[in-house]
Amino acid sequence: MRKAKLTELLESVYASSERLMESNERINQFVAFIDSGYSMDSVPVPPSEGEFAHVFFELAMSRIKVRKKFNLWRKLWLDSYSASFSTPEIIGRYRSERLRGNRIIDLGSGAGMQAIMFSAGSSVIAVEENYQRFLLSKINANAYSVKIKFVKDDAINFLQGFSGSGDILYSDPLRTWSGKSTRLLSPDPYAIRRRALRTHNHYVFDLPPRTPIENIWKEDEAEYISLNHRLIRLTEYSRDLSRSRSSAVMFPGPIILSGYPSAVKFLRCGSYRYLNLPDEALVAAGLLRELDKYGEFCKISNDDRRLILGSREKPVGLFPGETYEVLTSGNSIHIKEAIEKMKPLRVYLRFKVEPEKYYSIVSGFLSKPGSGDAVYLFRDKDRFVLTKKVS
Repeated sequence: MRKAKLTELLESVYASSERLMESNERINQFVAFIDSGYSMDSVPVPPSEGEFAHVFFELAMSRIKVRKKFNLWRKLWLDSYSASFSTPEIIGRYRSERLRGNRIIDLGSGAGMQAIMFSAGSSVIAVEENYQRFLLSKINANAYSVKIKFVKDDAINFLQGFSGSGDILYSDPLRTWSGKSTRLLSPDPYAIRRRALRTHNHYVFDLPPRTPIENIWKEDEAEYISLNHRLIRLTEYSRDLSRSRSSAVMFPGPIILSGYPSAVKFLRCGSYRYLNLPDEALVAAGLLRELDKYGEFCKISNDDRRLILGSREKPVGLFPGETYEVLTSGNSIHIKEAIEKMKPLRVYLRFKVEPEKYYSIVSGFLSKPGSGDAVYLFRDKDRFVLTKKVS
């Protein structure tokens, strides 16, 4: 029922600017209710609103998810998936500038956010099979006052009837799961690449960000993108659009480092005064040799997501990552006593723990929040390392 109501609402707001203004206002009222702690069951809803109240609530939840991602978030219409996986505006605009001056075919364009960003410097055709997301994208394009040609069609089917060469075939595919371990991408980026190679088109598509560079076609560029040092995107550029074999693009800078990936061996740490976490994009891109210009580092630990390096001196320049100054180290009793004396507002763990145990471990070190600066707790073998973040 709610799916039908969402479709009904989308069709009405696309057809009527007055209905759009009214609905935008109502969704933002729901945002205010949610921010005030209301649940769907406790939001004051007039009986006449009926099932639309649930639709407004879900759209409001999506706006809350993206208010740090998009400047016009109060006017955006996104379903839950689009809100979770749409490329943040700062990255979308960077991509638009990198591909400026082309005609871009956005295959599986979803709610249209990347297509909207592309339209700032290129002509865009946005292809989306899902009817609701097709409508969402048209409403969002109106919010940004941009012109895009929208086509409701399956991406691969559209390509079969598409004639043109030299265009860029772009796709940020839908992620779905088949069974317990197989991730499916729709539309299939490799089918898009085969098509591009036959028709002399360029191609750009996103892959799961932890995909090893060895899985990227050897003549293409693997661009690893991070936001606030967390890896969030991997984009493959066809050879004719490449600037290097591998690149790390680190926002909000952005800091852009490019080159050929290579292994770097760090010596095991003895003594150190600082802990340094290289940006995840830099690690994934295999460009750790770039760290030589920032200082001398030794290795403390490395798990599946986090590389921790020690140093005796604070890194010079704008280190691509995070740096922490060591306050003290020792066993859990020593660290708890140190934290009690410092009275920090929060303790953050910077070592791997089971998610359900995180807060119980934190409360074991800090039973009552204080007013001091937050501290960060690492592990080095069998001891804890208490640090503060270096700005």
